[in-house]
Amino acid sequence: MSFEHSLRRLNAFEGLCLTAQDLMDEQLYHRQTQYRHALYLHGFGVVQGLQVELEQRKKKYNAVIKSGYGITREGQGVHLRQDVMVPLEVPKQDGEYLLWLFHVEKGDPDTQRPVFDTADQRESRIVEEVAPRLLPADDEHPDAVALTRINVRLGRMVQMQLPVPRAGRQIRAAESYLK
Repeated sequence: MSFEHSLRRLNAFEGLCLTAQDLMDEQLYHRQTQYRHALYLHGFGVVQGLQVELEQRKKKYNAVIKSGYGITREGQGVHLRQDVMVPLEVPKQDGEYLLWLFHVEKGDPDTQRPVFDTADQRESRIVEEVAPRLLPADDEHPDAVALTRINVRLGRMVQMQLPVPRAGRQIRAAESYLK
């Protein structure tokens, strides 16, 4: 019996000719099992660090994001290795916004390799990075971790002290019947 959430993995045997798709499927299998593990064991949200301080200098705003680690709703880890200062544009529309840390994948241009029997070249490696973005609070982003809420009113930004999702022991303790 197979369900939508069933995982498929390579069934290797002697004499099997592998294709690029076979290898990508095998990688996908391992990534999906890691995502499941992270999501179901730890939950989603901030695991450690990733605190945000909103700074204002003249009419410009910066968000200082502390280093840390979080897990997206898809189970993907996002890791910020060092503190960063992110310039923020004040949104034109008043309202509540969230600062998100997105998981981003892109090809590594330094790893160009020729494609067999063609004149083409492609990246042979994927770089996983993070990217902060300020977006309306109503939007859901399964490939990102919410860091902080920011209220925008009359061209000013104020960081709200409301909680964002946290992964780890807090979630498991809240769901436990052994409290």
